[in-house]
Amino acid sequence: MFTLWILLLSLLVLLNCSLVGTFLMLRKEAMVGDAIAHSTLFGIVLAFSITRGTHFLAMMGGSIAVALFMLFFIRFLVDRVGVRYDAALVLTSTTLFSLGVIWIGQLGDAIDLDQGCVLYGQLVARVFDQFCINGYLLGPKDLYVLLFILLLNGGLLARFYSTWVLLALDSNYATIIGIPILRWEQLWMVMTTTVAVASFRVVGVPLVLGAMILPPTTAYLISNHLPTLIQRVIFIDLVMVLYGYHIGYAFNISLPGSMILVGGALFLFFFFKEKKTPS
Repeated sequence: MFTLWILLLSLLVLLNCSLVGTFLMLRKEAMVGDAIAHSTLFGIVLAFSITRGTHFLAMMGGSIAVALFMLFFIRFLVDRVGVRYDAALVLTSTTLFSLGVIWIGQLGDAIDLDQGCVLYGQLVARVFDQFCINGYLLGPKDLYVLLFILLLNGGLLARFYSTWVLLALDSNYATIIGIPILRWEQLWMVMTTTVAVASFRVVGVPLVLGAMILPPTTAYLISNHLPTLIQRVIFIDLVMVLYGYHIGYAFNISLPGSMILVGGALFLFFFFKEKKTPS
């Protein structure tokens, strides 16, 4: 069962991240995922400093507040100061991430989080934090959190599918026909942040970004038809989990790292395969 829980946790992280990452990639805003993944740390530490606990809802609230602040601050830098959008994004996210790392160092043993957790996550350790009813262990708590977020975000995407597609492919037209883009961007920021916070505790910040961008980017090399693209993303997630787990176990290396390594190898394979295919 231990292996099964690891595989299921890893698969849910990849499915959550690649779902939001698909639309980030289509909007050519992959760096937004990077910014959210890095600013999440500051939100988590901020929530701990206020509540003096590592409750998931508190960390989620702190991270969402920081993500929304980052969105408005970036808008301010672009519209009022004249900073380029990409520069404002990197400036804000790296500053917040650095503050989070420094704050963790200052808190020391008071918080159950260190720089190692930030980089590598706690995939194996999270399996032991089980959901228990009447003495029966029903699986890792993170499994249910990730499943709930996947169903929630998937439901929102399915319910407003045409709007999401329009915003991803032609935001200018969406503005012309009266869609309130800022509100939808705020909702997307909240959805991406919930995924980042839930996944951060399992695989760490850098690998959250890899899980958001690698599967949809690789799938886009195969097909640019959105329904087919999403099917390919799910298949790539499965391959990354299964092969990544076996590679990590065989060579005694980081399991999340080996899964992202498999994703990188898949991207290179399809990239060179498409290069050799005559047009």
